[in-house]
Amino acid sequence: MNKAFEYYDRFMKGLNKLSDEEIVDKFNDEVGKGGWGTARASFLGALHEQFKLRNFDYSEIGDQGSYSLSRKVKLIGKKFKVIPNSEPKVLRGGIFKIDFNDDYENGYKLTPLDKRSTLF
Repeated sequence: MNKAFEYYDRFMKGLNKLSDEEIVDKFNDEVGKGGWGTARASFLGALHEQFKLRNFDYSEIGDQGSYSLSRKVKLIGKKFKVIPNSEPKVLRGGIFKIDFNDDYENGYKLTPLDKRSTLF
């Protein structure tokens, strides 16, 4: 057996023991990481297989062939929901916190973080 398959089997055995929430935590730990190698490719392949085996709906980040590691997710039932980045942002009018919520007209709300911040 080649090294990639050995890694994959080892990762699958470990991931099989985890809860759904722990699988999502493993995914979120990988978001934004760089680098590539046999072990990481095997781990990410095993993680992807776990999505399928657990019948997750991960359509917001990928499909049967691949998935994106650009955004963290939370698990609602069996569906992945992307967690929007709500870190404060510097815009031309000042510094704002961005709150994402589907209830807002545009899907988000800008809250000024200092008295000089104004929306234009």
